[in-house]
Amino acid sequence: MHRPSISELMYHPWMQQTVPSAEEIQKEFDTRNKVVVEQREIERQERRNQREGVLDDMNNASMRANDPPMKGIDVYVATQLS
Repeated sequence: MHRPSISELMYHPWMQQTVPSAEEIQKEFDTRNKVVVEQREIERQERRNQREGVLDDMNNASMRANDPPMKGIDVYVATQLS
């Protein structure tokens, strides 16, 4: 097996390709980061909407203390004491 030298490596076609500048790399990473941040915000909003939906369901269905049945205290006391 032949182990290439440094000079052979430097003349390999792969090493002859163009390399992006630091500004191009920074621009690409900024673009990618913007997409990630936007997607994360969308997911965060979806989770928030789901939580609010669950809370609305809880408020409407199981918070009976806020909406007690309409009967007088006499009826309540009579049913509890008998």
